[in-house]
Amino acid sequence: MELQKMNATTRKDTSKPARIAARKDGFVPSVIYGGGEETISLALNEKVWQKLFDDHGSRNMILDLLVDDSQDEPELVKIGEVQRHPIKGYLIHVDLIRLARGVKAIFEVGIRFIGKAQGEKEGGILMKHLDFIELECLPRDVPDAIEINITPFQLHQGMRVGEIPWDNEEVKLLTEDDRLIFSIEVPKVVEEAVAEEVEGEEGAEDESEEGEEKKGHEKSGEGKKHSDEKK
Repeated sequence: MELQKMNATTRKDTSKPARIAARKDGFVPSVIYGGGEETISLALNEKVWQKLFDDHGSRNMILDLLVDDSQDEPELVKIGEVQRHPIKGYLIHVDLIRLARGVKAIFEVGIRFIGKAQGEKEGGILMKHLDFIELECLPRDVPDAIEINITPFQLHQGMRVGEIPWDNEEVKLLTEDDRLIFSIEVPKVVEEAVAEEVEGEEGAEDESEEGEEKKGHEKSGEGKKHSDEKK
């Protein structure tokens, strides 16, 4: 995963009025914490960080963060919780988590499906049951995504985490092996139509059998009537 380089400034006044004023000036309140060091309140340039998230997303992104342009070496951080306005969507607050460059950490990485399943070509649909895989590795080894080739999968087939062909010894997958990632299913509308067709055929067979049985009874009755008349 490519490291993005970003800047932040220390936010000394953490009162509510100060946070409101910072937002009006185009800054987003933030904190950086973890790594056994103190928590520091920061201010982020809203336009710059919003573009970063628009271009790369925000989940588990790893950054080289330079605070106040005064550090000899930038902080290595990953994006934690990102709060947005529920209606307008603008940034409200961003959590930044410190990482140690030579120490493994836990990340969540998205799943990327490659190709089109054979079952999709036959009318099935790709049902996604899992969006992210949890893994443990050094920050520099975090993959951009977990790629899965779905081309050979037929209808009613799928894959669980334990079935991922994974040979990267530097990255350990932590998500439970039995978690279903995806499956190729027949659309519900098609299944219902097939079920109705089968029910219709069974109903027609039942009606046919009832008709034959009724005719048999009628013929039996007529035979008995003729026999009585002869007597």
